[in-house]
Formats: sequence, structure tokens, C-alpha cells
Amino acid sequence: MPYLPDLSPCTEVHVAGWRLLSVGWLDATAPFATAPADPQLVERLRVLGAREQPLLPVAPGWHECNLGDCARRPGFDPRRCASGVIFIPHASPRSLYCAPRLITHYVADHAYALPEEVRQALAVSQTADVPVLEPDMGYYEGRSRRRGTGGASEASE
Repeated sequence: MPYLPDLSPCTEVHVAGWRLLSVGWLDATAPFATAPADPQLVERLRVLGAREQPLLPVAPGWHECNLGDCARRPGFDPRRCASGVIFIPHASPRSLYCAPRLITHYVADHAYALPEEVRQALAVSQTADVPVLEPDMGYYEGRSRRRGTGGASEASE
């Protein structure tokens, strides 16, 4: 999974006509703010993460946590929460925060502190506020051609 700075344009997911801002695209090589996990926000992330999005087939692939010794934690399966994206409503029209589904794990188990504006958005949003978005397949197919792979399925790797 690539590292993307919080609140930067999300370059890993593309939906025509929508502005996506990155949140929670963490990596062990980049420091991040920490704070005790708010159980209500963790639950909101879980609910949003359970919402099916057609983007899953073209999301940036499997995301494995590299922030700690998660692989040795009893019962932890990084693949269980590590594929796909979560969209969080943004105050601006046609804008969403875009996070890897692994963000729930980062907040709950690594004390990742969400940016304040994202915390506020989670506190007031409803699951129904998040549209089900269709992927811009032309973008992903073009991305594959630029990589020289020739197939949209490889764009998510």
C-alpha cells in the first residue's frame, strides 16, 4: 500500500466527477499523529467499511499493516480488514475522504489520530450520506497501459 499524506489528493482511487482526499494511507517509514481511540469513531469506521463499494475490484489491492508486529498478534488476519476503501463524507459537494479499509485497524490498534476535520465529518455523517460510486474504468485502463501491463485488473496491484 502506498503512503499518501493526510488530506492530499488521493491518487490511488479515481471516480470521475469526485474530488477524493487521502486519509489514513499510512506506512512505517512516515510518522503519524497518535491519540487514544474514540470507540464511537472506530464503530463509525467499521460501519462505513462494511458498506459495499463497486470500487473494490479496482482499489489498490491488499493492504498489509507494517506499523507493528500485527502478524504475530493472536487472531489478527490483516487481509480481513485490508482490502478496499472507505469513503467518508466531506463538507464540500462532490468531495469525499478516501481511506484504505485498514484505517479502522490503524485507529483502534495503533492509536492513529485522524485529522480533526475527518473526526468531525465522521461524528456528523450518516452511512446514507456516502454515495455508492462507480469506478472510472477508463482511468484504470489508461493507468495499466501507461504501466505497460495492458489490463485493468493489474492496475490495482
